[in-house]
Amino acid sequence: MSSVNLKNEAKKYKLILSIAVLMIVVSKCLLFYYYTQYKSITEALISEKQANLKLVQQFNESQSLHDETVQQLVVLRDPQSQVIRMIGFDNNQEAVASVYWNTETQKVFVDVLNLPPPPEGKQYHLWAFNEKEPVDVGVVQLKKGMQQLKDVVSADSFAVTLEKVGNVQYPSNEEYFLQASVNKNS
Repeated sequence: MSSVNLKNEAKKYKLILSIAVLMIVVSKCLLFYYYTQYKSITEALISEKQANLKLVQQFNESQSLHDETVQQLVVLRDPQSQVIRMIGFDNNQEAVASVYWNTETQKVFVDVLNLPPPPEGKQYHLWAFNEKEPVDVGVVQLKKGMQQLKDVVSADSFAVTLEKVGNVQYPSNEEYFLQASVNKNS
């Protein structure tokens, strides 16, 4: 082989080697660019997914609140529902709650307007009295809005007492917070 052919061959190999190195560098740059894009898009997708989950949760909470509000409006607007406004007495004159009792469906709702938090180990309890016999209506929670308790077939009055936490069958008669008679003419 001649020296010119060797030089030409060497130039070809150098050119091929240079092109190969350049292709490796370009491919690594492209690989880094696409990896960065992939990572960025993945993070954006995760962020959007979390935002969507939060929106779904907010929607579900709003839907639940809406359903609860509609149920409360149905109770309030029902002509069969009696509103029994209970007012505190003795040391509890600031206490106020309303009982909504539908005598036809026997459903009972309570709306606590002002009750102090119960002491540790105590809870508020709603009772219906029928001919002076107490009927357990349920535990009254200090939460905003109306809460449905147990159905009541017949009642002359309602009362809220402060009881020990747990299953209470009869009022302890120690501390009555609220009481009101049922208007039999309604």
